[in-house]
Amino acid sequence: MTTVDETKVNGHAAPADKLPRGLPRHGGTPAWGTPPGGSGAEPGGPTEEGFEGLRAGDETGPDTGGPVERHLITVGPGPRARLAALTGDEPILPAWMRDRQVARQKAVRARRATGRALLLALVNSWQLLRVAWWILRGLRGWVRRTLRWALDVDSDPLSGGVQARTQQEYDRAVVLRGRRQKFRLELLGVAVLVVAVLAWLTPTWAVDVVAALVVAAAGRAGKPEEVRLLSPGVRRHIAPRLTCGLVARALAEVVDSTTAKAIRANSDELWQSGFVDVRGGHRIRIVLPGSAVSAPLVQHEQRIASALGRPEDCAVVEPLPHITTGHFHLYVFDKPMLGGKPQPGPLLKAKKTSWWAPVSCGQTRTGRPHMERIHGGAWFIGGKPESGKSALGLIVAAHTVLDPNALLIIVNLKGSADYWWAKPVCHKYISTTPERDPRVSMQVTAIVQWLLDEADRRGEFFTKLVEQGKATGTAVTEELSRKYKQLQPITVILDEIHRMFDKTDNPDYEAFAELLGKVIKAVRFVAISLVGITQLAGSESVPGVVTRAARVRACLRVSESVSFRQIYGDAGAGTFANLGIARFPQGTALMTSQEGMPTKVGCWFLEPHLAEIGKRALALRQDLRTLTGEAAGEPVKVDAGDPADLLRHLLDAIATTAPAGGPEDGDVAWVAELETVLTARHEAYTGRAKGWLATELRARKVPTTPVNRRVPTTVRPSGQRNEAGVKAAAVRKALEDLITD
Repeated sequence: MTTVDETKVNGHAAPADKLPRGLPRHGGTPAWGTPPGGSGAEPGGPTEEGFEGLRAGDETGPDTGGPVERHLITVGPGPRARLAALTGDEPILPAWMRDRQVARQKAVRARRATGRALLLALVNSWQLLRVAWWILRGLRGWVRRTLRWALDVDSDPLSGGVQARTQQEYDRAVVLRGRRQKFRLELLGVAVLVVAVLAWLTPTWAVDVVAALVVAAAGRAGKPEEVRLLSPGVRRHIAPRLTCGLVARALAEVVDSTTAKAIRANSDELWQSGFVDVRGGHRIRIVLPGSAVSAPLVQHEQRIASALGRPEDCAVVEPLPHITTGHFHLYVFDKPMLGGKPQPGPLLKAKKTSWWAPVSCGQTRTGRPHMERIHGGAWFIGGKPESGKSALGLIVAAHTVLDPNALLIIVNLKGSADYWWAKPVCHKYISTTPERDPRVSMQVTAIVQWLLDEADRRGEFFTKLVEQGKATGTAVTEELSRKYKQLQPITVILDEIHRMFDKTDNPDYEAFAELLGKVIKAVRFVAISLVGITQLAGSESVPGVVTRAARVRACLRVSESVSFRQIYGDAGAGTFANLGIARFPQGTALMTSQEGMPTKVGCWFLEPHLAEIGKRALALRQDLRTLTGEAAGEPVKVDAGDPADLLRHLLDAIATTAPAGGPEDGDVAWVAELETVLTARHEAYTGRAKGWLATELRARKVPTTPVNRRVPTTVRPSGQRNEAGVKAAAVRKALEDLITD
């Protein structure tokens, strides 16, 4: 907040008694809400009425009021301002020179402007040389054609258009050509003499005009046909100068009619600061008039950029709801921050991390790092192939392995080598495809079931700690996870998770979706987090129970709004098109969490440095003796068990399960009845959704057959029961195949 002694004018301190009229003073209403020069000072300081000095737009004309654009108008400090700087009240250098990065930006802009001017001069000189050459070519052509006509070259009896075949024709052609040459040379001489006399008698300005026309005609005659000296096409776009009037007009285009009318009537009330230099562009604080809210402007950023004559993603709206719902920062950049050369980020050189600390996912369009915490729930990441989905998963994995107390479980259903570098430190590592290993779906289901059981165990352990007075609160903390091994943080990455919701890859996909939804809800407060990554984010691939339960969502490039709504829900009409998600560069994601707003993030690119990070993590865990699970050579008991166990249980149950009404029924049983019997006899099958046995039979390639039996009419009015059943012979054959495999 600016005070009387700290009010700045163009980056220099100015005492209160010498402030330019128009600056706010204590107890008054600001004349137009900002100090001259755009120093970024906040409103609320001293005021004085009657200022008639420089106002925004004085250089360009169209503006009627607003903060003075410091990047356009520079007013030197007065004697008192310089004296205040010398006495130490304020640094001598202006604000933009005290930031090395911003000063470098200013220097780069000046260098580029100078370079463009020199290049333009060079190009113009080259154009002059080209035009001079064209003039010489045109004059040479005229002289050549004139001499050819005067000497009658085309009538040469030996090389002309009509050649002599006999001596008589040759002699006649020579005589005729001589006469024509004489006449034409005399006529040419007379024409030259007449032109010389006219030039002598004609005024000088007329001679100059005629000479210019002749030179222009010669240049046009000598110019190649395929070359254009002046082209109607646009060669280079020049962004319009950024002024307060331009910003006000741009805002009036995207707000509602009432707010637009208020802005056009009096734009002075918009400005809360001047144009503040930031890295890559400028920032200005604005407040919308009346009851207008700034949050809806976020989806109109591309329209604002177009109105300002800037490329895509060069206008960024940052609402400031902690002040009022109408306040926001408007960033205007020279070029987009995202989409350039990818950077590795801070994990490149990090020797150690904390699973509990927020992880830096990338940088936003304003050049600031975007932080998200892993703990507290699940992440869901979706996008098209080659859009950079795995980049976020790799960032989370690298952040986890660099914490020696955190466990990492990798399930990569792509079967690729994306996570090979983390295998030596993983608690559990699976990298295969359902085509390569048909049993992988059962392994993944077992891991998810183990996570649900682990969440229950941790919940009971944490409850006991609270009852004993050793813990407080409602969630596991970093201190507890370091003190008790039972509460170690766990990150589970499920890449290509949509394969688990495909009927062909996982026959029991419905039960898995229900189980995964329970796990996502259960692990929020017990230091376990899941990261689901899918290349198909549409409703046809991932159930809503999974996406809605995720705490952090990230949408990379997708081609249609169905996939976008699957991740973000109903974000409003036109949001998908306004945000330009279909045109996202590779590695750019729209991220949101339960605590924040959707933000465009350019993810860090760690792939070239993952091997080094993996070696660093392995050495750290070996020194601290914190390797666990498969990395330590210990078996991780999360497998689905022997798939033959179910077949053995079926053989035991078929003989005593309905229909079993006669000798012919001893080798067959209804699937529905078997499901009930197995659930009652074996605890491993309890809690499963109805119809689970049929999917398990299909997974083990056990065929079913219709079984029709007569039943009492009290059971069924028709007296017949015809349902799917399974024969013991089919079960024995499937069991033999499994044992052989």
